[in-house]
Amino acid sequence: MDAPQVRLGLLGPLRLVIDGVPVEVRGPKRRAILALLASAEGRTVPVDHLVDALWPSEPPESARQALHTHVSRLRGHLGPAAARLQTRQDGYRLDLGTDDLDVSCARALLGAARRDPAKAFALLEEAHALWRGPVLADLTDVAPIATAVQGCERLHRSVTDALAANGQAPEALRVGREYRHRLADETGLDPSPALGELERDIAGGAAGPPPVRTEVPARPATRLVGRRAEVAAIHRMLAAERLVTLVGPGGVGKTRVALEVADQAETVAVLLLAPITEPAAVAHALAAALNLRVVQGDVLSACVAVLGDRHGLLVVDNCEHLLDAVRDTVGVLLAACPRLTVLATSREPLGLADEYASRLTPLPLPGPSQQLAEVPSVAVFLDRAARVRSGSPPTSADLRTVADIVRRLDGMPLAIELAAGRLSTFSLTDLRDRLDRSLDLLGGGRTSGDARHRTLRTTVEWSYQLLTDDERRLFRHLSVFVDGVDLTTAEAVAADLGLAADPGSVLARLVDASVIEARFDGGTRYRMLETLRAFGLDRLADAGEADAADARLLSWAVGLTAWIDTVVVTADEPAADAALRRELPNLRAAWRLARDRKALDEAVAMAVALHDVAQWRDLTETWGWPTELVDDPALDAHPRAAEVLGAAAEFAYLRGDYARAG
Repeated sequence: MDAPQVRLGLLGPLRLVIDGVPVEVRGPKRRAILALLASAEGRTVPVDHLVDALWPSEPPESARQALHTHVSRLRGHLGPAAARLQTRQDGYRLDLGTDDLDVSCARALLGAARRDPAKAFALLEEAHALWRGPVLADLTDVAPIATAVQGCERLHRSVTDALAANGQAPEALRVGREYRHRLADETGLDPSPALGELERDIAGGAAGPPPVRTEVPARPATRLVGRRAEVAAIHRMLAAERLVTLVGPGGVGKTRVALEVADQAETVAVLLLAPITEPAAVAHALAAALNLRVVQGDVLSACVAVLGDRHGLLVVDNCEHLLDAVRDTVGVLLAACPRLTVLATSREPLGLADEYASRLTPLPLPGPSQQLAEVPSVAVFLDRAARVRSGSPPTSADLRTVADIVRRLDGMPLAIELAAGRLSTFSLTDLRDRLDRSLDLLGGGRTSGDARHRTLRTTVEWSYQLLTDDERRLFRHLSVFVDGVDLTTAEAVAADLGLAADPGSVLARLVDASVIEARFDGGTRYRMLETLRAFGLDRLADAGEADAADARLLSWAVGLTAWIDTVVVTADEPAADAALRRELPNLRAAWRLARDRKALDEAVAMAVALHDVAQWRDLTETWGWPTELVDDPALDAHPRAAEVLGAAAEFAYLRGDYARAG
């Protein structure tokens, strides 16, 4: 026996048809319950929600029992289809398919029209025919139903808008005016301002081509390697959040990951902002991404009309240079399009209250015991290299060289791809040995894609130009610290520079802009990727600030080693030991700088201060510093020469070099 057919109509007076026979549902509360269950479109409606809707001021003690009675009688109205009205643990559910409810049918027809321009007009006409008059006019005193009625009106507006966008402006005006007349003649109600506005837009020529689903830009020819976990995580975030911003430095692969997500999702449009330079052009770029031609009226309003009730993902790529305009645009879309979710990519967050910022980090680097070819950063290099130079599989020695290369490039996907492209010119070892010039070496041969990513220097320059003068200065002067700084040092450098803004605020902006990364494992630390640090050093030289920055680094190193020498013999020895080990890369760089600049005072101060500290620790590297100074002819005239000679002799003795110690 065939299952009984149920047809429910909400796009007009409430209508229930069972197996082709209209069924009268009497009583306003029973009719309201049926409308609320139908509006849920198959979802369970909690008992508390129904009680609050039916008795909004103060429910009587018998409200739940009365609700149960109404539901039982509704089952009687449903007759052979009574099983469709299901009792759940926390509420009731009306089992309806898309074809059973006119609202669902209208939405499906609208979606089909957007996907198939050739059949759009016929489909939209069919959708419009589902409206039988004013929606649930006798039930609008029930608040949730009034909200549902507004949703039906927005859906009607979308059908009208789509008719206009399909090149049928006269038909769209007829549809809109017919709906207006129904409201006025049958209920005395005025239509919403939105409908009148749409009629004016259509009459003025503001509607454009059909808002069909915009195709996601063609997928890159290369496969996405090593980002499966990140893509899956973004899908999970988008299931819970309406705005997710993928944040990270230039070249980390934000766009590539976002396009992968878009390719796997129900995506309404991909808005690429990299070529857009004017804030006012953002709305126009969105309209173009939606295939919407707007010749008159407000462009963003036209986009909202197209997106209004659509479910899907909008990707907004490369927002960092247009933050204010993008923030305003996305804010309007989220408020006006309740079923829309947005995935943005930017070098810093948009700054909206509902934003969930997810930071994309570089690809994992090879560890000591890993299979090198399976490490994502190495795998990307090998994949891109195979497209440049075919040949035998890489040897173990080749893999070790590749591992060195990707470590030098911090696991940055863009840098790795550019480096692999240089194998048309260099051998692996030649490439590795020239990575100290990576900003300019890597690039120049990439003729397609975003111009900002054709060399590492242009990629970093893009981020640098988005900073304020204070932010650029602090970025430049922090670049002399090879292994980053703690918060105290960063703020001290900022204060010494005399920045106009608060030092902490400037530092925070550099982190937000993804030119400095903050790490919180084992204490707060602010570091730069090596390519960014190299750019900062170049800019220091260009600004004529290199000498001042070097002098500040030496002063910092002298002060730190003196503090360590004093504190290491107190109860705070653990703190001094931790500081020494944490800052050893920076101290090493300061030592080499002092020797290269022939800054003997600073070199002597560092070597002597670390004499006793290093003697009782496994820091044999610093043992050689006094010995190196002994060979400097300028030491003889230095007032602390005896201390240096004594330290060098002691270390020679400890190494068993008794002849030199004597």
